[in-house]
Amino acid sequence: MISEKELRKLRRADLLEIMVTQQRHLEEMQETLNTAQGRVDERERIISDSENIAQAALHLAHIEEDVKNAAELYLLSLEAQRTQFMERTKREIEQGRQELMQELENVSQKRRPDAENVVKEFEAEAEMVLQDAKKQADAIVEKARQEMDALLAQALEEKHQLEDRLKSLSPAENKAV
Repeated sequence: MISEKELRKLRRADLLEIMVTQQRHLEEMQETLNTAQGRVDERERIISDSENIAQAALHLAHIEEDVKNAAELYLLSLEAQRTQFMERTKREIEQGRQELMQELENVSQKRRPDAENVVKEFEAEAEMVLQDAKKQADAIVEKARQEMDALLAQALEEKHQLEDRLKSLSPAENKAV
């Protein structure tokens, strides 16, 4: 982890690298989600092997709950990471602005207009970096939400198909299952 002093010295490229690191973490979270999907798939296999309709219904309830829980945890993690990243970026920008303002105070009156222009340019660039970071973070979170919604919809559709299949079995077939 980077110390706060080191964070203050980061340039735009460094901030972008932090974003890349965050993207890697998001990919790890996606792998966790894929693992949860694997568990869902396993539970669906168990349902198909179940010996009676009551067991199948119980397993279906657990599948839906597991998918929802995994989706909620994944999105909460993404939101927390996004919030932390945005707060850290804002702090770094503010700290850089304060350092420039201090330097501005140290500059002679003759050079003051030049220094003020430097500060304005820094603030404009910092705002662009912040907006870019926010857009990227928002895009990542939105993509994850869409993927989670699709997975949840797929799991629910499969649940409904299994329920319909179980309901369509005749009483004799139910006993055989």
